[in-house]
Amino acid sequence: MKLMISVEEASEFTGYAPFTLRLFCRSGAFTAEKPRGNRGGWMILRPSLEKWWAAKRRATTNTYQQGGVKI
Repeated sequence: MKLMISVEEASEFTGYAPFTLRLFCRSGAFTAEKPRGNRGGWMILRPSLEKWWAAKRRATTNTYQQGGVKI
């Protein structure tokens, strides 16, 4: 398993579009860097992305309620 992954690889992992992941990189949602400056793309620290993704999935887990009771 690689420690740093590209935006394209992160896109396959999360299902987010590469453009959206680049916005998250710029906002600092997870640890990412541009090792080759503006000529290269973003490289994302995989453990940071996995932690962010797990928290994001927990926060958006849907629960169906019928009559005020969680099912």
